[in-house]
Amino acid sequence: MVSAAGECATTIEFPGREPGRFELFAMRQSICSQKVRCCLMLKENQFVEHEMVPFKNYEPAYARLRQAAGAAVMTPRAWDGSSSASVHGVDPLVVPTLVDNAARRVIVDSKAIVEYIDREVASDSLQTCNDDVRTHLAIVDEFPHPGLLYHGDPDHDSRPEALKTPMGHYGELMIATLEEWLSRADLPADLRPLYDVKLKKAKMIWTGAGDTAPLGDLGDFHRTCIRKARRCLDFLDAELLEDKMPTGPKPSAADVAWFVTLLRITELGLAEELINPRVEAYLHRLLGHPKLLDTFIWSHLPSPHLTPILLERAGKEAAQDNDAQVAAWQVGRVDVEAHGTDKDALRRASQRRMAFLRSYGTTAVGAVSAR
Repeated sequence: MVSAAGECATTIEFPGREPGRFELFAMRQSICSQKVRCCLMLKENQFVEHEMVPFKNYEPAYARLRQAAGAAVMTPRAWDGSSSASVHGVDPLVVPTLVDNAARRVIVDSKAIVEYIDREVASDSLQTCNDDVRTHLAIVDEFPHPGLLYHGDPDHDSRPEALKTPMGHYGELMIATLEEWLSRADLPADLRPLYDVKLKKAKMIWTGAGDTAPLGDLGDFHRTCIRKARRCLDFLDAELLEDKMPTGPKPSAADVAWFVTLLRITELGLAEELINPRVEAYLHRLLGHPKLLDTFIWSHLPSPHLTPILLERAGKEAAQDNDAQVAAWQVGRVDVEAHGTDKDALRRASQRRMAFLRSYGTTAVGAVSAR
């Protein structure tokens, strides 16, 4: 089952303790994948990452793997902009998915995976048994990450063109791909309900329509997501102000969750609106941790809002690589060979990513390129 699902992806091996135990199915720029990847890197356990590209996660072999987790599948209901499995149930066709070969278990949902890793791997605790850390994980779990990425304010969309252009097509492709799978006679009968519920959710998210839980006006929905994001960040700010943030010499799981969240806010051009100086200072402290920074450098979304951070923290080449990716995504084409932007710069970005992987002693099986 795992090997069949792995055929849908490029495989990257990260060295560490307990070789052969963990396999992670992820997407490079998925925020939930980033969270789990950072935690695995901090724990220093060996893991194999099966890096998927969009819509390869709709392959039946992968759906079958996630089904093996036995988690309650989501049901159509009002969407609040988050991907929280605690609120909505488990999406049957997303990443990440963790396979623990030693325990013969499949774990889905990033929050559950982080808690599982920390519980099962004794080294370098991420403090997930700490009630304060668990509170932060729950708050970040309900943060409207996808809501803010998929839809901008129609009156003032802060998302860079590099993200607006592909997001404009992503929903159409998602719906079309799901409809194509459902039209196929070779889709196993027991998997069809999973594709049906995913299609209903996709139509609600991208068209605002739904049989049981219509999204309504997308502008109003975006503004609701902004208000929800502010409430989450107000909690973080209060914790920082009162010096209650559960952190220490090494990052906790709460630090990791906020790290990827604050950088996603920055990618979307929302930092000025949502991140105050105290929270910004906290983010820069986290950027000072080498493993968090290194893991983020090769897995971020292309955004001009990241260029100053990359220039300061990672150097001129990383900033230039980001700018090249921005140019590629802005024209809606992210295949190195298929667009008229600076192909050499994009190849350098891919080479930089490979240099990061080699610096951790990884082995990549298959082509790993800038996508």
